[in-house]
Amino acid sequence: MLTDSPEINLTPEQFELEVKAILEASANGLSDFSAQHRKSLPGADGEYEIDIFAKFTALGVDFKVLVECKRHSSPVKREVVQILNDRIRSTGSQKGMLFTTSGFQSGAIDYAAKHGIALVHLVNP
Repeated sequence: MLTDSPEINLTPEQFELEVKAILEASANGLSDFSAQHRKSLPGADGEYEIDIFAKFTALGVDFKVLVECKRHSSPVKREVVQILNDRIRSTGSQKGMLFTTSGFQSGAIDYAAKHGIALVHLVNP
């Protein structure tokens, strides 16, 4: 599990790489799983740099997952989740995940639940 404490000071890039490692360790049984850090993806309305782009095959179908990592000092707002949802649609991806160390505001949680976006709050064990 990721440890984010005053003794361990992760940069945003280190946090992203820790999340990538968590995803890779959790990919058991997924065919053709790969995860790329800071992947540039074309969208219908522009180019996006995604913190982590994961893809795999399941049920004979290729899946694309956009993963954003937010190491903020305050809970993630709804607008951040909305932006991720826009990027999912624009890039033709099937899923979005948002990882944070600071939790989520209630509006972000409600919006994510209605749009199928996974929210993950990483905390000290």
